[in-house]
Amino acid sequence: MKNKSHLIDFVNSQRSHLTQLGNNSRGANRDYKEISNHWTIHENWELTEAMKELDAKAIRNEKFFIRRFGFDAPLEQRTDVIDLKNYQDFTDLEISSLKKSGFLILQKGKPTCLHANIATFLMGFIFFVIAIFFISIFALGLTEAKHPTAIQLVEIFLMMAVCVMPLKVSIRNVFQPLNILHQRGIWLGKKWVLREHVPLQKINEFSAENKLDNE
Repeated sequence: MKNKSHLIDFVNSQRSHLTQLGNNSRGANRDYKEISNHWTIHENWELTEAMKELDAKAIRNEKFFIRRFGFDAPLEQRTDVIDLKNYQDFTDLEISSLKKSGFLILQKGKPTCLHANIATFLMGFIFFVIAIFFISIFALGLTEAKHPTAIQLVEIFLMMAVCVMPLKVSIRNVFQPLNILHQRGIWLGKKWVLREHVPLQKINEFSAENKLDNE
């Protein structure tokens, strides 16, 4: 009778353990716990495949290119982006940043180039100076106010927060991309044309083993 009672207690204790097969985890009553990750098949493939194959797929597959760099481009310009990335040793994020800032120029029928445009720099610089000016004004008003009310304090901080936005935009979209170009020796006002340094690599030169089906 005593053994039967122990058996019942053991069975009930096992029912209390979590078992979720095929979802997130599987609990066990001893010394291990299995946790499955949520990587998709494509994400796992991207983590394990050689960069050469990922580059070939980005050229051949428009959707994959968009997912990788964050913008679209025709076939010829996709080839240019990959050649540019490899020649200048850019990261994917740096390519995206340069394109967003306008320093990477991709136009069908025209040479792909990097251009540290002075006009873009001046526009970012003006936004930067204006933002700093208004932040300083609001900060000065805050320090000079003897007994500001809670509403006045909220208004001042909100205005300062609004001024911070163009400050961040000018840094992220102008100064950081410009610094990326400076690191490669492309100074303000200079233009660097891709095909003057890198010969065109035809699509059919990619080996058959790197040709991947479109998703």
